[in-house]
Amino acid sequence: MWFRTGRLFVWCLILRLAAGWLVAGDLRKSPHPVLGTGRGLDHVGILVTNLDEAGALFSKRLGFTVDAGGKLPFGAENATIDFADESFLELIAITDRSVAQQRKPGLVRYLDQGEGGAFVVLDVSSARKSYDFLTSRGLRLMPPGHVSMTYPGVAEPAPGWTSLFFEVHPLRGDPLFFIEYDPWREFQERHPEFKPDTRHANGALRLRAAWMAVDRLEDAGKACRKMGFTVGRRRYLEFLGAHARRVTTGAGEVLLVSPVPGRDPYPDFLGRHEGGIVGVTIEVRDLRVAEAVIQVPPGFPLCRDHGIWGRSLLLEPAVTHGLWIEFVEQPRR
Repeated sequence: MWFRTGRLFVWCLILRLAAGWLVAGDLRKSPHPVLGTGRGLDHVGILVTNLDEAGALFSKRLGFTVDAGGKLPFGAENATIDFADESFLELIAITDRSVAQQRKPGLVRYLDQGEGGAFVVLDVSSARKSYDFLTSRGLRLMPPGHVSMTYPGVAEPAPGWTSLFFEVHPLRGDPLFFIEYDPWREFQERHPEFKPDTRHANGALRLRAAWMAVDRLEDAGKACRKMGFTVGRRRYLEFLGAHARRVTTGAGEVLLVSPVPGRDPYPDFLGRHEGGIVGVTIEVRDLRVAEAVIQVPPGFPLCRDHGIWGRSLLLEPAVTHGLWIEFVEQPRR
């Protein structure tokens, strides 16, 4: 009798522990308050004056595969550099200034002051839920807006995506917005001909981080916390002459960078632009392969550094259409 009772007690204990583990697992996987179950860091928009020239540089000299894009509804055209985890870089050139001035005046102002990274986009699972959360925290946003697309020769209309923009941005300029792709990805599964090529000669795997230029680091950190993100401690980046804080944004990070007065080469960025993305970190499979593929013009060496994410290769904005590009190696597992 004691043996049966003891065995019953043991089974009850096991079931209670298992239930606790399941609850803990659910908590670890609970949706982010603004991202939901979305991936987070999605892409960076890079404004260029000539799309063909920029595409040739990124493909022939930097070792990326550049996919042809299309016409954008605000007087511009694009091309993309797509990675295996669905993150990407977007090259954008303005083709109709009058339309762009009316629909996206901030992009026109940005490009008038020089090429570079204008914004970063975060992937969310529900634009409506993100809108509800952010407005509940006192932030002012425009209602989610849907964009539809059609493709020649495809009877089924592409579902497009939903974008979420701030009406009054808590960060300088307009450097960040949100996007919901579903059911866009379901459409791609049914039409694999529209899936981009994610193989790159330099071994690029994903967009690891976007470096956002801010003038006041503490204020920017508070704004990101208000959005529901975790902000790391302050640190100094020698090569930028800037202080920085890491912001966890799902699968990637946004690095807030604020210049130290009198230090080069970073401080002039905020003198030219209202805000934006001063650099990106790209994860590659093998730094040796990336270094062998990347070609830089004379006088612009490929810098080797040991930064936030370990050993890295750095390209200066002068050879990348306006932004630092850092290559880091995939973590060993």
